[in-house]
Amino acid sequence: MRLGFYISGKAGRFNKILGLDNAEMLNAVKVVFSDDKKTDYLKEKLSELGIPYILLNYKDIPEKGQDKNLMLSDALLKALKKYEADYCFSFGDHLLKGMLLEEYRNRIINFHPSLLPLFPGRKAIDQALEANTHIIGNTAHFIDQGIDTGPIILQSVQPVKVFYQEGYDGILDIQLQMYKELYRLLKNDRIKVQDNNVYIEGADYGSFKIFPGI
Repeated sequence: MRLGFYISGKAGRFNKILGLDNAEMLNAVKVVFSDDKKTDYLKEKLSELGIPYILLNYKDIPEKGQDKNLMLSDALLKALKKYEADYCFSFGDHLLKGMLLEEYRNRIINFHPSLLPLFPGRKAIDQALEANTHIIGNTAHFIDQGIDTGPIILQSVQPVKVFYQEGYDGILDIQLQMYKELYRLLKNDRIKVQDNNVYIEGADYGSFKIFPGI
């Protein structure tokens, strides 16, 4: 299996993925595409791992007469095809569109820090806190043309108290565990999509948990 990554900002979660002690998962990463110069600190590490790093700084894409998100998406598609990526994991900030979503339909996976469909868009954890929610979590979903509307694959659930004890990382770092599960599921071809819904072969869809534990 060959993987690509789309990253933005400081790419903190992706940097932690590079630090996972799993040679097989690292060897599967064939290209990293960034839209932000802030990720340049990763160049040396990626070079040591033999992983190509491609930068198209979003701020440098011309404004006049251009659809910046489409240009970004087309460049990402070109990179994924060049390195023959089977799937792409997105930790990026910008809306993807165009032929990329056609050619990589149900093959681009995004991590969003809320229990979708609740709190889509930016600052999802802050949205949840302002809504005084009792639980909080992450969603891994396939990207479609909407904003955090694609088919949901996995979700993690935690009591909101975790945020007040550990901050944003207490929520976001669960994405690393989800990534490891997704890698295993993709490798074993257990993720199926039918009628815009995800079904994981052999998964338990009947379990539940009550918060707080009593």
